[in-house]
This record gives sequence, C-alpha cells and structure tokens, in this order.
Amino acid sequence: SGAYNVVFCGIIGERDSVQERQLEPIKTLLLRFCRNVFLSIMVVSIPLAYIGIGYVYQRSLPNDKTPFVHWSGLDPHTEVYVTWETSEETGSFIAYGANKNDLGLFIENREQVTLHRFLLTGLAPDTRYYYRAGPSSSTPSRELCGIQSFKTAPYVSDEFNVTLISDTQEVLGIGFYNTIGNAIKKNSDTDFVVNAGDLTQIAESQSLWNLYFDESPYLDQIPLVPCPGNHEVIENPNSKYFKYFGATENNRDVYYSFEWGNALFVIAQIGSRGHVDPDDPSNTEHFRWLKETLEAGQDKDYRILIYHINRLEIMAPIVEKYNVSLVIHGHAHQYTRYYFNQHTYVCLGNGATIQDERIEEEPYAQKKTNAAGFTRLTFNPIGIKLETFTPTMDIMDHVFLRREESSGLLIPDVIRTNK
Repeated sequence: SGAYNVVFCGIIGERDSVQERQLEPIKTLLLRFCRNVFLSIMVVSIPLAYIGIGYVYQRSLPNDKTPFVHWSGLDPHTEVYVTWETSEETGSFIAYGANKNDLGLFIENREQVTLHRFLLTGLAPDTRYYYRAGPSSSTPSRELCGIQSFKTAPYVSDEFNVTLISDTQEVLGIGFYNTIGNAIKKNSDTDFVVNAGDLTQIAESQSLWNLYFDESPYLDQIPLVPCPGNHEVIENPNSKYFKYFGATENNRDVYYSFEWGNALFVIAQIGSRGHVDPDDPSNTEHFRWLKETLEAGQDKDYRILIYHINRLEIMAPIVEKYNVSLVIHGHAHQYTRYYFNQHTYVCLGNGATIQDERIEEEPYAQKKTNAAGFTRLTFNPIGIKLETFTPTMDIMDHVFLRREESSGLLIPDVIRTNK
C-alpha cells in the first residue's frame, strides 16, 4: 500500500508538472499582452494628456491682447496702425510721443467696442515713438499696459535689420512658436517682424488667434508685417486675418508694399493655390499691381518680395525680369535657401508647425533643414547678411549676399550645397 501511494503520488506530481510546462507559454503570452496593453495606454495617454492640457489652455486664453503696431497698406515713414482687443466692450484712447516721459499726443474714441484700432498720422520718419493705450484716459495707470514703442521708417539708412518667420500655425495647439516668439523678444533689436503666412491653423478660430498673440511677446516693442497664407483663407469672410490686419484694397485683397531705407518690401497675395495662376481673372489685378510695384522700385538698392506659396515656374520670370533681390516664402514645412538663375529664394516653413520628416536633396538648394528657427536680414549698401537661428540662438544658416554694383544682383559669398 505504501509503495502504491508513492507511485501514485509520483504519477500525479509528474502530470501536474507537465501541465505547468504546457501552461507556461500561455502565461508568458498573457503577461506580454498585459504589459503591451499597459505600455500602449501609457504611450497614447501622454500625448493625449498633452493635447488635452493644451486645448484647455487655449480655451482659457481671454480675447484681451496687448496693443501692437502694424502698417498694412500704410507708409511707415509717417503713419501706423495701433490695434488691440478687449474681452469686454470699452472705449479706448492712445497717448503717444517721441519723448518717453512726455506722451503729449492724444486720441480718444468713446465708442464701446472690443476691437480697438487707431491710425496714427503725421509721424516723423526715422523716429522712435512711445505710446500707452487703454480703455479710458481716466483709467488708473496701474490698470493700463506699460509704455510701448515702435520706430518709423527711415528714408536713408546705412544699416538696419529685420526679422522673418513663417508657418507659425500649431496643429491642435502643438508646436514650438512660443520658443521662437520668446527668442525674438530676447533679441528685440530689430526694426520689424515679417510673418510670411499661416499665422494660425484655422482662420476663423478665435482661440487659436488668441494663442498666436499670446505667444508673440515681442509685439510690445516690434511692429508686425503680416502676409496671408493658405490657412488665413482670405476668401472666407469670417477669416480673422481681416479682423486684426484689415484689407488694403477691398474686402479680398491684402497685398501692399512699403519702403524702408534703401529697400522696397513687397507683400504679395499668393497665399493659396487659387492665387498662384496669373491667368486666372480673379488674380489679374494683383499680378498687374505686383509688376507695376516692382517696376517702380528699380531705383532702390534692394527689392524684397514676400509671399506664402512659391511656384518657381511662375514666379521666376517675374523675379528675373524685375531683378528682385531676395524672395521670402513659406508653406513647405522646412527651412530651405536655394539659388536659381542668380536669384536667392528662402523658404521659412520652420516657424512652429510639424516639420517634414525627410531632408531630401533638391536642385539649387544651398541649405536645407527641418530645425525650428527664424531668420534675420541685415541690410547695408554692399549687401545683405542673412542669418537663421534656432530658438537658443545657435546659427543654422549664415551667408552674405553681396550686391553686384553693375547688375544689382545679390551673389552669395559662399555657395554651399547639400552634397
């Protein structure tokens, strides 16, 4: 009996051991499955939480905006717009002058509105003006914005610099424009900032426009020169591009030009695919204006053409005929500087949004990257220094475009390719 029990127990134990070995792969699979589900939830939940927090933050931003200077269609030698917004309807005033301690010029509007815009005229060229704006001249100083400033355009200038960005829209509020905006703020010794289009992702989204202005802290000291992109959808009457910058010719057209020192800046209306074709009757007036404006600017040392979408086969003949010094555009989500038929084009699609993953060689490209950045141009009589920086002010691209006296063409001092 004892021997039988030993044998019986041995058989049972062996059978249990076999069953455990058979179940081991199943247990392993279950453990792996549970681990993978847990990791997947963690991987998905982190970006979802980030998006959710960002969405809540955007929705929490008020409509209130610090006053900012722009001159869409104006002559910045003698006139500018100052615009701001309030969440509640209020009256508004602006006090300004060339002496920070004596803002002796004053305009008031008692109409109760949320969007406030003042046209300042009769300004002196090449002068820094200071201003303070708010809901009422009787408002206590502690409730007003601090004293802000802007500089008017010079007729003659030995040297000046401007900052350029593009594609500052952020998908679902995700992007790096806040780092660009803060870098420009810290390096505010520039005369104005040009945005070459796609300021925000959705033209009619108030919360995204609030986000754009919230992440542009430099606007208290540096004027903004806007250019329409495809995301501005200027054909849409609800596009808030018009709300903040207005139209220059009629309810659809937002193209304009201005002179600064020895340079002509031309802000063209090539923001969407519908604007590209010069043979489209809806674009006839714009392209006529564009050619006439460039023709009239031949006495300037530099003609800087800025628009959003580039079609080289369409724009190159115009650029070459009117000897455009430098073309700035956006739309492609990379930074690219390229040289075609003795003319330099720069794509500034690295201002905030998700970048194209692959950096592929392309004809005529001298520098190409998908790193975040902004560009600064320094003008002097012998040429233009182009520098492109990361938000931490590391140099991404640096070239001097030397002006050839006989032809007026800008020749890059160093020709670099991707090879």
